[in-house]
Amino acid sequence: MNTLVTKGVIDPPIPKFKEKATLILKKLDRVFDMSQAVPNSPTFPKIRELVSSEVATSSAVSFYTDILGNHDLRNAICAFHPLGKHFSTDEIMITAGANHAMYTALTTMLNIGDSILLLEPHYFNYDMAGAMLGLRAQYHVLQACKGFLPVPEAVIGSLEKTRAKAIILITPNNPTGAKYPAQDVLSIVRWCSSHHVEVFLDETYLCFDPNHLNVNEIGKYIGQGLSIVGSFSKSHSLTGYRVGYLISGVPQLKQAQKIQDTMVICASHIGQRAAYHGLQCCSDDVKKKVAEIDQLTRIMQDGCKKLKRFSLASCGAFFGYLKHPFSKLSSEEAALELLENTGIFGLPGEVFGNAQKDFIRLSFCNLSSSDLEVAIEGLCGYDSRVN
Repeated sequence: MNTLVTKGVIDPPIPKFKEKATLILKKLDRVFDMSQAVPNSPTFPKIRELVSSEVATSSAVSFYTDILGNHDLRNAICAFHPLGKHFSTDEIMITAGANHAMYTALTTMLNIGDSILLLEPHYFNYDMAGAMLGLRAQYHVLQACKGFLPVPEAVIGSLEKTRAKAIILITPNNPTGAKYPAQDVLSIVRWCSSHHVEVFLDETYLCFDPNHLNVNEIGKYIGQGLSIVGSFSKSHSLTGYRVGYLISGVPQLKQAQKIQDTMVICASHIGQRAAYHGLQCCSDDVKKKVAEIDQLTRIMQDGCKKLKRFSLASCGAFFGYLKHPFSKLSSEEAALELLENTGIFGLPGEVFGNAQKDFIRLSFCNLSSSDLEVAIEGLCGYDSRVN
């Protein structure tokens, strides 16, 4: 079997780390699994009811949609999106999640050998995608003391130094939860557009930032150096439905359709209908979900104020980025120590970049508020015992 495309690419880190933690997991009476970002409740009942009705009564969902995706859904995205007045249905392609959208965008708009700048800590799947596509990753390390927020002047300096052809921005961020100020996003996008550098912006967690991209001028760069990818997995608990989107210019999407047609032809028709119903009928459910995540965020922030040796470096959206005190341990070793002593199953920081050995990512969105309180209480207890 020809494996040249994936040679040298890391293994999927979550199952790999779970395998290493197997013996510890078997010994524990209770595990607080915060290794992967999965909403702690199933798909909204309204969506399930409407999709079930369509499957039972209509043959349409048995067939392909257009390659770009269901027109109703694309029109609903225009109405829902904070920059929706700046793009049309012809500038949206529905994909099998945000990862698929990003992979398609990178394949479509960059050349083999191009340099791409990742802001570290970075989302590991995008690093993996770049390696598979023959892109040369460059890294700009963000600082905990600045809340892991990108300073536009510093980011632009790295773009100039590395001569990168593209940059990936993620806001709200995975893994840190940081919410990038829209004005800073605009500063980076504006510079990139004038210097022919592509910006790929992942907004999977947009519903959990009330100020997300709230500067209208950003919209004028869509298709002019800016492409946006997103997903309904987190906001509407549609992880299993695999539905996301790519927003870009018509010329870019004309090329992207070639990738879509050869990979999946179209995203799941049922998934697309589920997302459409979510946008049409579930605004109150989304508001409730956002309020629940805000509550979890407060529990995480307030509980971690008691820590003396561990510290919460950043927190927001679905994630807490925890700084551990074990200077002589790798982040993997530290995450295993944390698991064994508290039952908290996080993900090692070094999964998100070589400079992240002092951190552990906790996807607190996986837990109920009561379970998170118990987990944090256990963390504080362990913190008091650490030498």
